[in-house]
Amino acid sequence: MDRSASLALSALVFAVVTSSAVQVSAQGTTPPTPPAPTADDAPTPSQPPVVQQATPAEPTAASTTDGPSGAPPAAHTGLQLGLRTGVAVPFGEVENGARISDSFTPQVSIIADVGIKPAPDLFLGAYVGVAVGGVGNTVKQACDAVGVDCTAVGVRFGIQAQYHFNPDGKWNPWIGYGIGLELLGASGSKNNDKLDAGLFGVEYAHFMAGADYRVNRVVGIGPFADFALGQYGSGSVETIQRGVSRKDNGALANPSLHEWLTLGLKVTFFP
Repeated sequence: MDRSASLALSALVFAVVTSSAVQVSAQGTTPPTPPAPTADDAPTPSQPPVVQQATPAEPTAASTTDGPSGAPPAAHTGLQLGLRTGVAVPFGEVENGARISDSFTPQVSIIADVGIKPAPDLFLGAYVGVAVGGVGNTVKQACDAVGVDCTAVGVRFGIQAQYHFNPDGKWNPWIGYGIGLELLGASGSKNNDKLDAGLFGVEYAHFMAGADYRVNRVVGIGPFADFALGQYGSGSVETIQRGVSRKDNGALANPSLHEWLTLGLKVTFFP
């Protein structure tokens, strides 16, 4: 091999070696390409914070007693009190031919009811009432004869029962029946002169009806009507005039039936 051919072969070998070395160097300095992300490597989206909801408080005895807002209180049992007031108008006769309205005018009446409710729809108890009014012409003439001004007073008391139709409702209609005793009198005094007159008898029936608006568990209010049927069995008259005293009493000769119709307003405690 001549000298020129040897030089050419050496140059070719040098070029091949140099090219390989450059490729190896480039592969060593280039950073590796990261692998493609997979589904498992995907970032998990952040969850919104969980808001802790408040647990409603358990209802207390007071709240359940009055019920939800605007609802009537729960039906009541146990002690119950009532106070009725109104105008009482007389009808009928004291004796045959003697009208009660000739002796007594309408009265302002106050009646107290006291009792218990063994069940929400039943009231058992007593009543006591006082009424004040004027006197009619017959009694007025007797008072004028003595020289005094008279005022009439009635007292009644007895037992009763009431039935309530809607004891757990806002409006509670009711009816009742009672029986008892009655005292009706007139009295007046001036200086040393005096007149006292009275009638005593039995009230065979009190027919009552009304409706209570139950404001809350303590108070109810509403209208009422009371129709009483009775009969006076005895009477008395005592006068003192110019120092002279006179007294008459005894059974009525011809007693007759009389009635009192009372219309008014009732306030109920613990309805």
